[in-house]
Amino acid sequence: GLGRRIAGAMARSFGRTYVGNITGIVGVGVALAFFVPSTMGRIVILMPIVLELAETSGFAERSRGRTGFVIALVFGTLLPAFSLLPANLPNIILTGAAETLYGVTLNYGEYMLLHFPILGALKALIIIGLVVAMFAEAPCHDGARQSPKSFSRDEGILAVLLVATLLLWLSDSIHGIAPGWIGLAAGSVCLLPRFGILSWEVVEKLNYGALLYVTGIIGLGAVIASSGLGDRVGLFLLDVVGFAPGETVRNLSAMVGITMAVGLVATEPGVPAILTPLSDSIANAMGLPLATVLMMQVLGFSSVILPYQVPPLVIGLGLGGVSIATATRFSLMLLIPTLLILIPLDYFWWRILGYLP
Repeated sequence: GLGRRIAGAMARSFGRTYVGNITGIVGVGVALAFFVPSTMGRIVILMPIVLELAETSGFAERSRGRTGFVIALVFGTLLPAFSLLPANLPNIILTGAAETLYGVTLNYGEYMLLHFPILGALKALIIIGLVVAMFAEAPCHDGARQSPKSFSRDEGILAVLLVATLLLWLSDSIHGIAPGWIGLAAGSVCLLPRFGILSWEVVEKLNYGALLYVTGIIGLGAVIASSGLGDRVGLFLLDVVGFAPGETVRNLSAMVGITMAVGLVATEPGVPAILTPLSDSIANAMGLPLATVLMMQVLGFSSVILPYQVPPLVIGLGLGGVSIATATRFSLMLLIPTLLILIPLDYFWWRILGYLP
């Protein structure tokens, strides 16, 4: 019942319109990215709330309006977060590889200034507009006032557990416990007989196929990176492109294209692992600072072409009951304004900040 209570509060805050609900869902997803470093954690936390919000709006399962709610959550939580340094796994891999290989430390504030205005805020607005254009449906009724007045025992226990989990996630730099172990511990507490929040009947109905699929994708990316295939693909693409000093627009466009192509082969977490070791030679070929070339990767791996490239996206779609085909159509539609509007704007924004000549 906790999800229904929070969904009711969200419905009262967002208003009764579809645009208001979608704006609120994306806004909450972006805001949570500042506090919860795990994309999977953010999606798992918000999904039951968003599904309850869809139900209070009168959207049946597999309806267009409900599908839009789920799409807004998974894409709005994932893509703008690429502009925040610790909020997605590829960002963290890029940070670690840059410092390990070149001694370059990526600063949180500088990274955010460079990427968030366009890849974060503006992309979030485009996601809202595209979701409304593709999935808008008038709410059938407003169930915002149907929430119970007093907390039940299970709601109280779960609320305390969620707050404790968030606090442990936020303080991981102090205690050093990885977010995955914290989440696993919280989930285990829900299964304890003494608390009785979650029954084994619910566990038996979990979609294990989605878990196995994500495991396979992560494993495939690791095999490609460790076997050397990713490096061969990267070097081949670099030979084909042929960077040249002074051709800034062409170099930037080519780097974005290479990053997106590697993401199709090795998934997004594999992009910085493959391209960062090559960044020094790329910077020399372009005649640009190494830090600028490292940041170009973000433009590419934040432009997701197909859902399988980002495992949390697939998990979110499975939890929300939205097909990969529907999400693929949305991601391809989103790719058009990304390439035609956001990347060119990034070029001018980087010139203003002095990252490009």
